[in-house]
Amino acid sequence: MFDLCNDSYQKPYSKLVTQEIFNIIIIIHYVLKLELWLGSANTLLIGDMVEPQTRRMQERAAA
Repeated sequence: MFDLCNDSYQKPYSKLVTQEIFNIIIIIHYVLKLELWLGSANTLLIGDMVEPQTRRMQERAAA
C-alpha cells in the first residue's frame, strides 16, 4: 500500500519537473532567437544610418 502511494505521488511530480524544464528550455530558446533578431535588425538600422555619413566623409577626404 505504501509503495502504491509513493508511486502515485512520484510519477506526477517527475512529469511536472520534466514539463517545467522543457518550458524553461523553450523560453531560453525564444529569448535567444529574439536577441539574435533584434541584434541583426539593430545592426541593419545602424548600418543604414551610418553608411551615408561615411560615404560623405570619404568624398570630402578625396576632394
